[in-house]
Amino acid sequence: VLVAELLDGTLSPDVADIAAGLGIELFPKSWRSMKLSCSCPDSAHVCKHIAAVFYALADLIDADPFLIFKLHGLDLRGALETRGIDIADTVSAKPLTLEALQGTPLAPLLTGLVLQNDASGAALMTLLSGVTPEMLPALKAAAEAMPGVRFLDITGSLSETLSQYRTRVFELLAAGLLVLWGVMTLRFGRGGWRAVLPCALGIAAALAFFGWAGIPVTLFTALAAVLLMGLGVDYGIFFSASPDDGRTAAAVFFCGLTTMLSFGLLALSATPALSSFSATIAVGLVVIWCATPLLRPSGKDRQPRTTP
Repeated sequence: VLVAELLDGTLSPDVADIAAGLGIELFPKSWRSMKLSCSCPDSAHVCKHIAAVFYALADLIDADPFLIFKLHGLDLRGALETRGIDIADTVSAKPLTLEALQGTPLAPLLTGLVLQNDASGAALMTLLSGVTPEMLPALKAAAEAMPGVRFLDITGSLSETLSQYRTRVFELLAAGLLVLWGVMTLRFGRGGWRAVLPCALGIAAALAFFGWAGIPVTLFTALAAVLLMGLGVDYGIFFSASPDDGRTAAAVFFCGLTTMLSFGLLALSATPALSSFSATIAVGLVVIWCATPLLRPSGKDRQPRTTP
């Protein structure tokens, strides 16, 4: 690795450490380590001429790190060649192929950029920056006009994938509401709908708000709707099981209030995903929070409990 860095024009600090371990001082630590002399009349120990020589040497060593070893009387290039390392062949650039990278640490890093790798050749991906939606048709047309070039709209493909997941989440959400309605009917009888309807109203209100405000409904909105379903059913169960219990009403009241305040503040976030998620919870929970106590069973709707 150190030899490769030297060939690349980089003098690693590890070289100086190794040399110091062998008792070799590559770079002088003080002026006393060097014999300095100049024929100019300047009385300074380091005159401007000597300083200029130092600057010139620094530039030469920066361009060819092997020079520092020559100054110490060591021909490192020749020493490496006697050990079977041909500097001339190493320095001469050779075409780098994908086959040459197989089995190296670079192979996993380049796998995501290779679209095709077969006997006919390889296709590589070039990322474009500053592309706006208005440019997409022109880019697609330009790519189609050039043989072997294909334009990939990664952002559009990702948006389409997320849209499919969003639709799937809403389908599962509707199925979940039907399953919950059946379970609540088994638990509370014909009044089981009272525990499920508030969360359905909350989800519908959140989606209606997004449509009215012109905010796109994303996958994060759908995931927030799932959380709304859980919160709404939770509140509905408490009110359906204990409609006249003041402690239950107070617990649901303060729980809903703190949740609305928390997500309401997060809805002001500059991150679109977090803002969409939090706004869905905040708007939907307001409707759930108001509808749950209004839909709780009254005395005549309550089924009498039988004691054995």
